[in-house]
Formats: sequence, C-alpha cells, structure tokens
Amino acid sequence: MPRKKQIPEDSIQEILTYIGLDLGKIPMALQKTEPLDFRIPKFYDEKQYKQYRYIPVKDIQILLTPTNRMDELEEKYKKARPLVDYLDNKKEENILRHTTFLNMLKQIQITDIEKVEKEQNKLNKEIPFKVKFEGNYLWQIYYSENTDQYFMLVPTEDTDYSAFFYLLKKKLAKRVTGQIFVPVRNVKYSTNYLKKSEYEDIENYLWLFTKNWPFIYDVYDKDGNFSIYIVGETRSI
Repeated sequence: MPRKKQIPEDSIQEILTYIGLDLGKIPMALQKTEPLDFRIPKFYDEKQYKQYRYIPVKDIQILLTPTNRMDELEEKYKKARPLVDYLDNKKEENILRHTTFLNMLKQIQITDIEKVEKEQNKLNKEIPFKVKFEGNYLWQIYYSENTDQYFMLVPTEDTDYSAFFYLLKKKLAKRVTGQIFVPVRNVKYSTNYLKKSEYEDIENYLWLFTKNWPFIYDVYDKDGNFSIYIVGETRSI
C-alpha cells in the first residue's frame, strides 16, 4: 500500500511574507486601538446568529484571547487583549503572548487562508440562498452598540486560525479596502419591519407546520439595504 504523501509545512517566515506582516516593524494601523465599552446581555446565545452583513475590513478591531471558542463570552472578552500585544516581543509582559502568536503561525497553512479568501470572493458576488456558509462559525465577530464598533475575538486555544489570518492579511494590504460577509454576534433582530413578538410568532407557526425549527436572519447587502431571510425545511411527503 503506497504511503500517504505528506504536505510540507509552510515556515513562519513564509506565512508572514504571504500576509504582509513584518514583526520588526508593526504598522501603526495595528497599534491603534479604540475603546469598545462592550456589554454582554444577560440572555445571550453564542450559538445563534441573527444578523449577517458586509463589514468594511478597516472597521474591525482584532483582539486575541487565551481561551477556546466554546468558552463563555464573558471569559473570552475579559481575557482579550489587542492584537498588538501579541505582536510585540519587547515588553516583558508580552513575551508569552508573542510566543503564542508564533505558535499560531506554526499551525496555519497558506492554503487554509486561500480557502477563506476564495469563499469570501464568492460571497462578495452573491449572498447564499441559505445565508449561512461553510466556516461561518470561525468568524467570532461582535458588535458593541455603545461605541458603534465591530471587533473580532480570536481564541488562541483553538486550532483553526484561517479566518483570523485572512482578515489580518486584508488589513495589511497597501490599500485597506473591501468588505467581508460575516455573521455578527451580540445583536438583536431589527424592529424596522417586525416586532420581537412577530419574529417569535413566525418561528412558532413554521415549527408547528413543518416540525423543523426555522432560522431567521437579518441580512444587509453591500449598500446597507435590509432584508429578512427565513430559512427552513419541510418533511418530504
């Protein structure tokens, strides 16, 4: 039986060159941080996405947290630090974080980042019929209503960092332009068209007739136009 061909790992320097990051000269854009004043609601479901939208790359702050994706949001946010703290290896308090970042680089492959890029290029042309897309759970993007800020939490104890490094690559481009289509956490349904009770009624009625729980999403296109997507399945007869 022929042995499985092993794919050579990309070196740390290859990854850094590919995403355009020079650890000896951290761009000012990554050093600048804005206060988030993020508040976690009492009744919050990490697994439920209510909103999908296109967000400008430049408007997303990146924070890394020494936690796992499945940990409670309160813990993830409490331990989160700006990306620049993980890039800096000069301050003593950041040495361990910098080592963590290097270990993350060792685990990522250029092909993984290219897969996310290919997916986002497709999403840039058309919103999926069912809204959700492969790997959507990797986008740990939240919205702080108090400061009107979007930010991405990157759990360093996970194993898939492809979405993070793709976003970082986009931020490091010579001209930071473009948008990404992602689910946004910590947002409520819009009440522009329907009340909260009406969303609940739709879910209950559809479940009653189909015995499958429907998914309802608030979706915003590139121009900020709002639509309500109701996605579900019926039992075959």
